[in-house]
Amino acid sequence: MNIMLFTEIPPCTNYTAGIVLNDMCEFLLEGGHNVSCFYIHSPLEFNIPDDKKERINFKSAEKPFEYWGHKKYSFIQSLLGNNIKVRSHLKAIVDDVTAFVQQNSVDLIWVVVQGQSIIKLTRPISQNTGVPYVVQLWDPLIWWLTETKCDIFTRALVFREYKRVIKESECLIAASWAMAEGYQKKYKCKKSIPVIRGFETGRMNPTRSKDDGRYIIAMSGQMYAAEELKTLIGALRSLNWTINDKTVCLKLYGHEFNLELEEGDNVELLGWYKQAELLQELANADLLYCPYKFDTSFEEVAKFSFPSKLSTYLKTGVLVLFHGPEYSSPQKFLEENNAAYLCNSNNIHEVSQTLVNIDNDQQSSEIVTNGYEAFLSHLTLDKMKENFYKALGLG
Repeated sequence: MNIMLFTEIPPCTNYTAGIVLNDMCEFLLEGGHNVSCFYIHSPLEFNIPDDKKERINFKSAEKPFEYWGHKKYSFIQSLLGNNIKVRSHLKAIVDDVTAFVQQNSVDLIWVVVQGQSIIKLTRPISQNTGVPYVVQLWDPLIWWLTETKCDIFTRALVFREYKRVIKESECLIAASWAMAEGYQKKYKCKKSIPVIRGFETGRMNPTRSKDDGRYIIAMSGQMYAAEELKTLIGALRSLNWTINDKTVCLKLYGHEFNLELEEGDNVELLGWYKQAELLQELANADLLYCPYKFDTSFEEVAKFSFPSKLSTYLKTGVLVLFHGPEYSSPQKFLEENNAAYLCNSNNIHEVSQTLVNIDNDQQSSEIVTNGYEAFLSHLTLDKMKENFYKALGLG
């Protein structure tokens, strides 16, 4: 089958979404399918692997501006910018992608949705070419519309088109089990299958002796849950960065963390690591931290998204602390599998007490075992490939 990936982030090695898409493209290429990719890009640099450049036909176009709501007179700018100023730009992209689909004899369009532009483009391209599509979601749309400060009228128009895009797709590739079930009911799509980031089996082995007098807490990925991370740091300050006579070090791996640190804070900002190196770093930690926003405006995202860092964490065989609301998708997964410690409060005292309780728990090895078993059952590359093939009608 000839499949075209239509996305904002191409398969690459320097963004989490791109890493996941790189694996998914590899599934298709290994299966003998032809893959092409048209991506609409913002001013980001993508490290596309050489093997993908050789085997995938790439084309790109500049992404229409979406942050109109951040400008002066934001309501008017958002209304005019999102609905009038981008029209000619969107039409040009539709024409370019239509020609690209035809040149590559595409049988199926695989659309990865993030913001309003790609939503507006999907159905016109499918209608122009007569080629069906599947749609993949990372997060509920409200997250991006909030991030770009869209006005209420634009939101209503985009949500109306979003509903149509999902309903008319051949399959919704969902970000979580909860999203697959909830959006099937909400948008009446033909089918909905969760495709969760996976890894090869094989538990990581630490290269550090964990009896060295340190207690390392690590977090990887983007800092969406900033307030929760601040609470964790506040809790560690209240403990004087010590748990049971062990010196606590908080290691943060990711592109950027905008934190106001104080003298004496034992925090290491370590930047972006390649996947294999990151897994080893995390395996050397004593506790892996996964925060999720308590903010009620984030409720739909919490209910239906699934943090890719959780797949990473559970592969390592290290204890995990989930810090977020009890109604969230990751909480339900971890609770069902008894695979992590859970803290459903953003109170500094309660977080600090949770940290002490974790270190004192004599049953922690059972939690680790459950976490790795949950990984083997749900979060391997084989399971990811199996579900992805089902979503595309390939198996």
